Amino acid sequence: MSLFPRATDRADQIYQIIESLFPFNYGITGNGIISSISAYLTYLDFQIDYFESGLTLNGWTIPRGWSCARATIESESISYDCIASSPLGCAYLSPSFSGMVSYEELLQHCSCRTDLPNAIVYDWTRLYRQKAISRWGLSIPYERIAEFPREDFKVTIECQTYDSHMPVLSYTLLGGTSDTIYLNAHNCHPFQANDDISGVATLIYLFQQLSLVKKRRYSYTLLLGPELFAPMFWLQKYPPSESASSYCLLLKSIGNSEPLQLQSSYTADSVIDRAAFVAFRDHIPQFAHPHPYRSYYGNDETVFESPGYRIPTISLTRFPFVNYHTHLDTPSSISKSSLGQTYDTLLSIIEVLETSRKAQAVKPGLFCLSSPKYNLYKRAPAPGIDEHGNTDREKQWNLLMNCLPMDLDDKLSALDVAIKYNLPYAEVSSYLRRWEDLGIVTFEHSSDQ
Repeated sequence: MSLFPRATDRADQIYQIIESLFPFNYGITGNGIISSISAYLTYLDFQIDYFESGLTLNGWTIPRGWSCARATIESESISYDCIASSPLGCAYLSPSFSGMVSYEELLQHCSCRTDLPNAIVYDWTRLYRQKAISRWGLSIPYERIAEFPREDFKVTIECQTYDSHMPVLSYTLLGGTSDTIYLNAHNCHPFQANDDISGVATLIYLFQQLSLVKKRRYSYTLLLGPELFAPMFWLQKYPPSESASSYCLLLKSIGNSEPLQLQSSYTADSVIDRAAFVAFRDHIPQFAHPHPYRSYYGNDETVFESPGYRIPTISLTRFPFVNYHTHLDTPSSISKSSLGQTYDTLLSIIEVLETSRKAQAVKPGLFCLSSPKYNLYKRAPAPGIDEHGNTDREKQWNLLMNCLPMDLDDKLSALDVAIKYNLPYAEVSSYLRRWEDLGIVTFEHSSDQ
């Protein structure tokens, strides 16, 4: 049973959202991210919380708004404008600077990539690394730096900072219980389509579709804002209910063509971990195993999982990708096929969460599953009679049929059963509904799994 229609144009619609949200000079604070809000409000009626620059939390400080008016390099031989081609040419939050530097010293302040010699790198290091804040920085394509003469240069960087706010966007769909699934992506990287406007757009489209579902088991909260800073300050203002269960799913850089990867929560055994595992196992052909917590990709999971919250958080990502943190990460580099696969995987995870239940009561005794009264027997070859033995899948189904009454009596959910017998969740869930329809078992309707 599918809760969502599998729209054939889902990737096109997500891509259109990416195109509309991409062309902003995002940051933690500042005019760029604030000017983007009107675009977001065309898709969902977000609640917007503003956190002023200068606010501190556990040693973290929301930075002031920042802009660069000039970043030039001049010598007797050359004159180069670092931000003429891209605003990424000056490192985000770089201080102003004016002075003469040698070629060697210039290189120490420049970011580039030798594997992408034409790329202008997005230098984010002043966001989180306190010792880097006072260092001026530029981003220059490697192929251009290689042409610079080995002489002294006059470097002029004119930046300004100003009081501003960090906007955090949230949107909640209430369900039958207060148990909540948080879904998060960040929007602080300037002019970066895949990292992470692809995640932002996919989640916006997901919530548009999720709002059409009349009865939801869980409540869902979409949280969009600057990486680390947004969930840190937002969760302090809106801590999750202590009486409800909470889980979180992060989407990070999911629009490129690399295989979709799954990273586990800290404990790796929460219900959202297990739901994601069967969704990947059943629908991602190349999937082998989830990556342990924080071992593959690092992002906002450390905020959600931190003491005081301990919200089990999984990540879906296609990191690494070749255009990562460069001016080449544009909408034209996005794969619509990847968007579609990511979205369908998300739906599969949510459908497992919404439909997996535990038995409330199981009728006693052994039932004849092959009886026409029940017709629950899944045929398997008869040992000693049929020429061929059971296939691995038939063996698993046969084992499941023999053990299912005890499994259900032991409060295994449909999700647990699908994992235990290594069988597709959709098939197991459908089979259990037949048991329910025949009155052999009744299932609970809470989200306690």
